[in-house]
Formats: sequence, structure tokens, C-alpha cells
Amino acid sequence: MIAVAIYLFLNFLLFVPLYFFNKETSTFLPIKQILREKSLRSVIATLSGRVNKDIFRVNLEYTIIILLLSIFKNYINFQYVAVPYQIYYILTLIVFYYHYSIYGIYNTFPAINSDFQLIIQGVKIAWAGYKKQLLLGICGFLILLVLIIELNTILLTEIQNTNAIMLEIFACIIIIIILRHFFFRHANYIYLQKESDFEQSSAMEIQALSFLISSNIFFSKKAKSELALIPEMYNKTQLIIKADQTLKQSPNIYFIALESYGAILYENEAYTQPYIELLETLHQTIKNDQWHSATFLSNSPVSGGGSWMAFFSVLKGIQIKTDSLYRKLVHLRDEYPVQSIFTVLRKFQYSTFLVSGIGGFENLKVPWKEILEFADVQDVVTHKDLNYTGPSFILESAPDQYFLNRSIQIMKEKNQGKPLAFFVETLNSHYDFYTPTVILDQWEDCNTTSLEHYKTTDPKNNNKENYFEAIKYQLKTIENLIVNEPQDTIFVIFGDHQPPMLTTDQNSFKTPVHIISKNKDFIALWHQKKFSNNLIVDIEKTPIVHHHELKNLFLEFFLQQYSV
Repeated sequence: MIAVAIYLFLNFLLFVPLYFFNKETSTFLPIKQILREKSLRSVIATLSGRVNKDIFRVNLEYTIIILLLSIFKNYINFQYVAVPYQIYYILTLIVFYYHYSIYGIYNTFPAINSDFQLIIQGVKIAWAGYKKQLLLGICGFLILLVLIIELNTILLTEIQNTNAIMLEIFACIIIIIILRHFFFRHANYIYLQKESDFEQSSAMEIQALSFLISSNIFFSKKAKSELALIPEMYNKTQLIIKADQTLKQSPNIYFIALESYGAILYENEAYTQPYIELLETLHQTIKNDQWHSATFLSNSPVSGGGSWMAFFSVLKGIQIKTDSLYRKLVHLRDEYPVQSIFTVLRKFQYSTFLVSGIGGFENLKVPWKEILEFADVQDVVTHKDLNYTGPSFILESAPDQYFLNRSIQIMKEKNQGKPLAFFVETLNSHYDFYTPTVILDQWEDCNTTSLEHYKTTDPKNNNKENYFEAIKYQLKTIENLIVNEPQDTIFVIFGDHQPPMLTTDQNSFKTPVHIISKNKDFIALWHQKKFSNNLIVDIEKTPIVHHHELKNLFLEFFLQQYSV
């Protein structure tokens, strides 16, 4: 029984990231899902393909290797087998941890040619801002490796020196299940042939290393094929502006991405009613101040992470679904200078900015020159420019109320009377949703206000509760920003992606989009597209767009209303 226990433990260990990155939406034991079933057949079907992302699963190849070692132990020299066997298991562990970490965080399929630079960048960020945590993580992983080597050594000894009949029976049952599913249900555990197969097979209780590798090859090829389409993307996204075209009015334009502002607020019943009530209150407030709005949902190219791919899809009009495509577009920005929203606005004498509020990474070199050239903006406002001295939140950021207001103040001082256009992403609703919940009467007071006054979310609370509090603070901050805006301004408010760790495979990639302005005629153009005439979306009737379509959609209505 020792051999069976170690075998199961080492199998379950492979699936720790699967549970860890889905613990907000899954239970450690899949008991509830099983108890709902009314027949033994249903119970077996649930066990073999369940939605719950728990660790109680086994690896096919590891099972086959253990079975072969047990059957042919009298013909094998275990001294020669031990090292390759240990290496195999450790490599399997690395592949499983990489696969389920990427899939768990970004809710997208891993592709090594796209993920490699992403992982390297993640390590650099961790070293620059979370060095202690990174070193502790490395030490923890090394301790885990020592434990794994010791357990595998004990397992090999048990197989070699004892009667491992129970282990053989268990392994045979696993393989019989595989064969039965293959011949009678046509379930493919080994090789990925089309994208939908991955979604089906990833829920199975028996996972094959070869399937994860083949899926990675599949999606790597898909990512590579997207890179070949860059010339075609470049030609399709160019909006032609007449040489003599001018503007009769030049309102300021604020593009604001709300971190993790996703359609889960409509899709999760626990959020829907309080979210709609919140929007109704906000709508009434801005309406009383003569602001008009249009709202709809947009499909983000990413879910749970990869904000830069989401907002550059909006700004550039290209669907950027992989980090490799983003990096290639940046690299080829001179050869294929893909037009951005700011490219067009600069033709009409707008001062353009990017704004970043991330602090605490002084040792991380940010390639601002490349980013500004790619976005086609003139200047950047960073955390250092804010001169913030109050308490910090996620990513060493200021409260978004201070961050947004102070950034706008800086940009208005710099633009010397020209119309202003900028892009910014908020930060306080970033996972793990550690956020202020109080809006101050004067944003300048954030510099001197104590942490206790902000009534921050409690990390001990359920992240589902903290998420809603974070979104509530975001929307109240935007409300405060709008009603204190002294002149007619166009606000384009959109979510970058769904919240990480809280979304499941059943959630969409949609995020809300709010277009807000005092120009009733401009907003009426959006209403002609059957978009909602307030801040609430009728999910049954309101048309849905994609993030990369927002650029041309916005410019079409903007030029129709304001150009001559």
C-alpha cells in the first residue's frame, strides 16, 4: 500500500496548479458535484470528466511507466533506470506546472513560442519588485524537488523489493478506462487535433503529458501563423483621413481601461443585482450633471491577464491574442507602422499621452521609447511624476482617485492649451483586489490620509467579495472624475479582461464599454448602433463588438460628429 500511496501522491502533485489557480471557483474535494448525481453511472461519468478543478487526477504516461517497471522488475537493472525515471518525472512536473499556470492565470492555451518571453519578463518583474518572494519560491521548489526525488526512490524500492500487486491492479484499471474511452467514446487523450478537443479533454481525470505537449505545439503553430498575417493586418487597419479634414470642435478624450472589469458582473448571479443597482445610481448622478452615455459589451482578446494585449487591441485596431504577436508588432513598428487612435488624433493637433501608475520597480528598465513609438503618443506620465507620498496599494500604486486626477493635472499643465487625449489603465482592482473603498472629498488629500481611513478590502475575505468592492471603488472613482470634469470631454471606459482566478471555462471574454460625453448628438450616433442608452447592458438585445473594432468605431463616430 505504500507504493500505491506514493504513486497517487506524485500524481496529485502534478495538478496542484490546476487547483491553485481555480480555487476561487472550485472545491478541494469534488464531493458536491458527485453527490448531485442520482445514479452510479452518472457518478462515474462525473468522476471521469468533471468541471471541478481539483488535484485528484492521474497522468497516463507515468501510470504506464510504473506498470511496466512493476511487471518487468525481474528483468530490469534499477540502478540504470533510477536517474532517467527521476528526470522524466521532474520534466513532467515542470510541463504540468507551466501548462496549468498559464491556463489558470490567462484562461488561454499555452504556446511556448509566445509564453517564453512572457515568462522571462515575469521573472524580471519579480526580481525587480518581489525579490524576497521570488527567492522563497525558488527555495520552496528546490525543497519540493528533494521530496520528489526521495519519494520516487522509495517507490522504486517498493516496486523492486515487494509484491506491488495493488499498484499493478490500480494502473491496469487506469489503462482500461483509457482504452474504453478511446474505443467506445472516441475520446482522444494523446494528441490534440482541433481546438475544441482541448476544452473537452482538459476536464478528464486522466491527463496525458503527450496531450499537453501536442496542444502546446498546436497553439504555438497557431500563434506563429498569426505573425505571418501582420502585413495583411497593417493594410486592413489604416483609416484614410483627408488632407484638408479639420475639426470644428476638439473635446478632450480620455481612454480609461478598468483593470479586471469583466462581464462576470452580468454572468455571475451573485454580482448581477448589486452591480445593476450600482450602475443605476451612477447613471442618475452623471445624468443630473448633463452627461449622456452609451454602453455595450466587447469581446476582449484575453481573459484573466495580458492587459497590454487588450488595450493595444483597442488602440491599434488589431486583435492581439498572444504576447508573441504584440512583441512582433512592436519590433516591426517601423516596417509596419500600424495606425493607432492617437495617430489620427495627432493629425488634429491633440497632445497625446500614455499614463502608468505602477510603482516600486525602480530597477526594472521599461522600454518607454519603443512603447511610445508603437502607441504613437508623444509623452508618458509615470508613478514617479505623481509625487505621491501616501499609503500604497497593489503594485505599489496610489489610490486610483489620486492617480487619475493628478495625472490629468500634469498632462493639462504640459499640453499648453491643446486638446488632450490619453490612455490609462487603473490599478486598484488588480488581483488580489486589495483596494481602497472610500472616495475622499478632495483627491489631493490622498497624500496625507492614513491607510485606515480608506477602509481597504480585507485579504482574509473571499476574493469574490473583494472583487466587487474593487469594481465598486473603480466605478465610484470614475463617477467622481466625470462630475468634476470642468469641460466637455469624451470618456471611453472599458474593461481590459475578466478577473483572474474568478472566471471559469463557462465565462465569456466580454467586458463592459461605456462611452460618456455631454455632447448628446455624439452619443446618439452610438445609440443608432442599438447600444444601450445608459450604463446598463441588456445582454439579450445589445449588440456585441470586439476590442479591436473599437478603434475604427470610435473614430467613425468622432469624425462624423466633430470634423468638417
